[in-house]
Amino acid sequence: MIPIDPIKTLVCQVDVGRTRSAADRNEHLLDLQQRVSSQLQAQAANLVVLPELVSMEYSIDAFACLSELAEPLHGASFETWRQVSQHHQCYIAYSFALQTDDGACHIASAMVNPAGNLLGVYCKQYLAQFGASSEKQFFKAGSELLVLDVMGYKIAPIICADIRFPELARALTVNHGVDIILHQGAYARDSTFFSWHSFACTRALENQVYLVSVNRAGADYGQSIIVPPWVDENHPTMQLNDHDEHFAYMKMDEGTIAAARAQYPFLADRKDHI
Repeated sequence: MIPIDPIKTLVCQVDVGRTRSAADRNEHLLDLQQRVSSQLQAQAANLVVLPELVSMEYSIDAFACLSELAEPLHGASFETWRQVSQHHQCYIAYSFALQTDDGACHIASAMVNPAGNLLGVYCKQYLAQFGASSEKQFFKAGSELLVLDVMGYKIAPIICADIRFPELARALTVNHGVDIILHQGAYARDSTFFSWHSFACTRALENQVYLVSVNRAGADYGQSIIVPPWVDENHPTMQLNDHDEHFAYMKMDEGTIAAARAQYPFLADRKDHI
């Protein structure tokens, strides 16, 4: 079996300012495009991961402006990240408010490849209606999974509250052979913030996958976490800045996944009838 090269991943815990109009959104996307491009110019990556709804402010006031801020599949966000992916020859996972032909709005995650092609889109299945979140008032839940082949790895996105439902990550791993879960969040420092890392670590360990959990930056956000397939004193998690914008690089490789699954055969020992 031919070894697969590691994926060098750039995790982007970024600031998102006030957006209440399409012009605000587009100005923010242009500024963010330049910041991410500067990072990639200084140090290349194979994969870039951005947080939930990175195209817009996360607030009930911004959600009330979805008629302005939501986009079609090939809208402003796609054009922004297509250009970066082509220029820097990398894959980019980004998140935006998707408006479909029927007028519904979804919290979506999409990925473009180094050729600037859209590989697929995933719509958040578990909308958050607790803590600082009021998503069910504005968004429609999705129902389909998305699994993508990236450099020989199977990668799947999930979004924020999705991580609190173990069946989703389990199905991606057991039924679809996923190696890496990209978890894009907008975790505000409400009553749910401090349980988030526990969910991220549990999903990674019980499925023995890499889990990249990226939050936005800011006084009410931060602390993105990257979890390897096994965590101990020799394989720690990587945590980003408590609040500030932070760009972090991490290599994810098939050998680490295989070693975790061989030494701790939890997946092989699982019983379907329980």
